[in-house]
Amino acid sequence: MKEILEATHRIRGLSYYVNFPALFLIAGTDCLVQPDSTTLFAHGIDKKLVTVIQYPQHHHELWNEIDRQEIFVTMKKWVEKILKEKP
Repeated sequence: MKEILEATHRIRGLSYYVNFPALFLIAGTDCLVQPDSTTLFAHGIDKKLVTVIQYPQHHHELWNEIDRQEIFVTMKKWVEKILKEKP
């Protein structure tokens, strides 16, 4: 457990090196991944490169939620936007 916690802290610090567009879809009731840790990691990335969308009532696997079609549409729109911005 100690190694996992140490690795988590190291990884969080690496967010400052992300230099490509990133989309974070964060499930608020996730039992496997701590939503707060994911949010902290995302906030370490340049604001121009990161998009964070939170789903407070959702669980870990967003693609298995009742409104998964809306989530897929959100992801598709984000990818399309990124592709349009690419020089």
